Parts: sequence; structure tokens; C-alpha cells
Amino acid sequence: MAMNITKLDGACSIRLDGDLTIFQIADYHSQLLAECQDAQNVTFDLSDVNEVDTAGVQLLISLQKQLNSVDGNLLLAGQSEQLLNTLNAFNLSGYFESTEGIS
Repeated sequence: MAMNITKLDGACSIRLDGDLTIFQIADYHSQLLAECQDAQNVTFDLSDVNEVDTAGVQLLISLQKQLNSVDGNLLLAGQSEQLLNTLNAFNLSGYFESTEGIS
């Protein structure tokens, strides 16, 4: 699993490749906090995510809440079919703002 982070003008763009599960979350969470702590807007490209579990969903919700507390925004871009299925299973398809519209 690879995570690429790009920072520019108060925004943080993140591209994940592989799985977003409990096995990766601890590493990702601390890295995201360190790299994107000052960002007002975070865009996640999740088009290459193969597997998402409840820990992955919790990470996204945590980031959304953290950004909301500073009037920031989390934007999901390039959602994989696996992510869409997982968000729909938890009735969270409308919880996150998306560049493509989660359905």
C-alpha cells in the first residue's frame, strides 16, 4: 500500500493505492496528521483502493470531523467500487462530498 501526499496553498491531496484496512490505518493516521495538520482542504483519491473495512471508514469520518472543526473540507475523488459498496453498506453514501457523486 502506498500513500502519496501533495501539499499546496493550504490544501492537501492524498492518493492511496492498495487497501484501507485496520492493518494500514495506524500508519496512515499518524502520517496524515503530520502532513496535513494545517490543511483547510483535503482531497482523497481512492480510485486504486482495493479493500476498505470499518477502520478505513472510521479514518475518513475522523478526518471529515477534524476538517469540519476548522471550517475545512474533505473531498473524495476517484472512488473505487469497493469504497462505494462499503459506504453504501453503512448508509454513508451521502456523508462525504465527492468529485463524482457517491451513489
